[in-house]
Amino acid sequence: MTRKEAPTHKQRSSVGYPSRRTLLKATGTVGLAGLAGCLGSGSGGNTIKIGGTVPQSGPYGAFGLNEKKGIQKAVDDANANNDAGDGKKVEVQFIDTKTDPATGRKKAQELINKDVDFLVGSLSSSVALAISDLAEKHKKIYMGFAGSNKITGSRCRPYTFIASSSAVQQTSSGLGSVLKQGLGKSVYEIAADYEWGHSIQNWNENHLVPHYNGNYVGKKFVPLGTSDFSQAITEAKNSGADIIQFTEFGLDFQKSAKQADQYGLFDQAVCVWPSVDIVDAKPVGQSTLANKNFFGGTTWYYQQTNSDAGKKFANEFTKKYNEPPTSFAAAAYASVRTLLRASKQAGGTKASDVQAKLEGAKLFPQLWGVGERFRKCDHRATISSPTIQGRSPSEVNEWNMFKVVDFPSNPEKTQMRDCANTGCSL
Repeated sequence: MTRKEAPTHKQRSSVGYPSRRTLLKATGTVGLAGLAGCLGSGSGGNTIKIGGTVPQSGPYGAFGLNEKKGIQKAVDDANANNDAGDGKKVEVQFIDTKTDPATGRKKAQELINKDVDFLVGSLSSSVALAISDLAEKHKKIYMGFAGSNKITGSRCRPYTFIASSSAVQQTSSGLGSVLKQGLGKSVYEIAADYEWGHSIQNWNENHLVPHYNGNYVGKKFVPLGTSDFSQAITEAKNSGADIIQFTEFGLDFQKSAKQADQYGLFDQAVCVWPSVDIVDAKPVGQSTLANKNFFGGTTWYYQQTNSDAGKKFANEFTKKYNEPPTSFAAAAYASVRTLLRASKQAGGTKASDVQAKLEGAKLFPQLWGVGERFRKCDHRATISSPTIQGRSPSEVNEWNMFKVVDFPSNPEKTQMRDCANTGCSL
């Protein structure tokens, strides 16, 4: 199908902590299981240390655990292929952000106190923004996976790079695709009441829906971690909208999708979620996902056929961990390997030097196969956000739960904001 270009703004107008050397002298040796990533001497030694800021509990914990595996595989493959150069070893230490900004910032500070060279992780926009500010303060490159428009917009930072799709891209691939196909004109939105939800809701009401000459009839914000969507769903049904946009993710997606089905919402309207992944599928159930009025956006799908590198990564990951990679694991894998190659080119881990090598750099490997790179203007990766629907139950084989119904070949042109209109000034 032909994709209509999504709208752009232009179109619409360590104090108190012992040093590592002291610790090594005191202990004589350090067990990797207890302090993985705490060896070496940073940019001046033979070890590069990565701090993995990953949600391993909370609403996004299941995604974080899969993302953690993507980071670990990237480190393992980087060591096997000498990505960092000069025989340098790469190590990683993980912390649990608990999908909470205050916890994420505190735990990231602990990693910085342990002298990590880089920070990688987080898919919650609020957590990522907190870590981004901290990384900038301490002059550390931070690779995040947040959808917030702010993190590559008004709150962009020189040392922060984002290897996932933005809120604009996610809602373009979901709601935008549905509007483009003419499956409805009026939109009601149920949105998560935090940074990511507000980013998407604002874009939908003020830009995306008007771009397709639609009618934005109303919205309702619900707290992160909501268990009962009945009131919001009732209001959505009463709005009479043709399309119900659920700006919900993780456990909130799972609950809202199941309850939308229970309340018969699919019989009345097309229902769209902007960020859907395989972690969600089994808890929701294939009968719900297979409904013809279910649509989702996603950042990457392991069964897409656009990239040989993507197929290779998906096969190796699935064999290694007995589960396929989520889009966040893919983003984590590519960003870590790209970061380490940039460090090799820079001759060390100094943030300003690595930043210069990352700007404009193609992601390695090319898991999307669209020439994806880090834009210099806002440090967002130019990756595609496909539109997906659920397969019928008879077509499902283990993890084969979705089908890609739209895959943009030029996401920077059709899905991303123009550099001049992001609000980022790097």
